[in-house]
Amino acid sequence: MIPTVINNSILIVYQALHYLRDGMTTHDAVRESVRVRVRPILMSTTMVPILLALFTKSPKKPLAGLLSASFGFAGVVIFYPVVQYYGVHNAQFGTYIWDFEISGNPVSIWQEYCIFFTMPLSLIGYFLGNAVGRKPPRIQPVGVDE
Repeated sequence: MIPTVINNSILIVYQALHYLRDGMTTHDAVRESVRVRVRPILMSTTMVPILLALFTKSPKKPLAGLLSASFGFAGVVIFYPVVQYYGVHNAQFGTYIWDFEISGNPVSIWQEYCIFFTMPLSLIGYFLGNAVGRKPPRIQPVGVDE
């Protein structure tokens, strides 16, 4: 998943540079490139439950996939507007950066960090769904007795 994270931020910057060359203002170019790239980020976030379902040997529960995708989607939908609202647009990097302090230590959160927050949320949803969900019903072939 790390190559996906790196690729998303590179493509956002590349798309913004393309829009700048076409004559857009920096703010509009960044806003449009993020708008265009949000869908692939959402798609890569929802890939977590699919990959976990394919590569884990434990029994899968339907609630695990639903919660995993829902938690990841909610993370993206909440993270982007919050960073854009509280953050300041940085023209040098072409993104929104939210600066604040925790216990006197400065913290900067960039809008591109979204994938770092949504992947763990998606994993939490997967494991929570597997823990509390019920097993899917076992389908018995017709005419077969146990």
